[in-house]
Amino acid sequence: MTNAADVWASMLSRGAHFLMPPKAAALPRLADRAAALAEAERERLATGDLFYFDAAACDAAKVVELRHHGVEHLLPSAAGFLVWETPPMYLRRGVPIRAVSWGVSYDGGTWASWWSDTLAAVQLRQVPPAVLTVNGPLMCHKETHFHPLSWPAQLGDSRHPEYGMLRGLVGAWTAIDTGVVEEKLLPPLCRVRKVARWQLQVEPPPVRSFTPSHR
Repeated sequence: MTNAADVWASMLSRGAHFLMPPKAAALPRLADRAAALAEAERERLATGDLFYFDAAACDAAKVVELRHHGVEHLLPSAAGFLVWETPPMYLRRGVPIRAVSWGVSYDGGTWASWWSDTLAAVQLRQVPPAVLTVNGPLMCHKETHFHPLSWPAQLGDSRHPEYGMLRGLVGAWTAIDTGVVEEKLLPPLCRVRKVARWQLQVEPPPVRSFTPSHR
């Protein structure tokens, strides 16, 4: 909420590529394009449900059978933010992907934004310690766009750089959809509620926490 536009501008200036709505892509200044991307992500996060997969749920989602059909049919909510206790994959330099957020894209499809572990990146000396202070525990790694009623082609190749991320995400959605995992609502921690209310002026929703189903 505070530095998203600067973060997106930095990524764009380093050559990162983001698929943008036509109006955003037509903006002449990089800073304006970054601000448009950041605002869209803020809107998705503001309306998203919160999800958490414990280690056992992560294991269950890894082996669930995927059913190939449009991504929209799997979504447990129109927008969401999912954190894995066990990362679905690690980047080349050992930094884990820790979370993913998603929401509706401009064409009716779905955006997914992947978030890496800032502390791990600091400990591995991939980024300076100041990044932890600026960005917090998660850094936006990249975005993926799913066209309406599409299926991720990357899931057809286990060697694809995005395979682990997508297998983790679609596996989690499928596990929820098929009842492989069961849900328990957890209220936000008191310290989280206090920070959200006083610093961000938002009311944090309960966390939809998942563990393997015993049915």
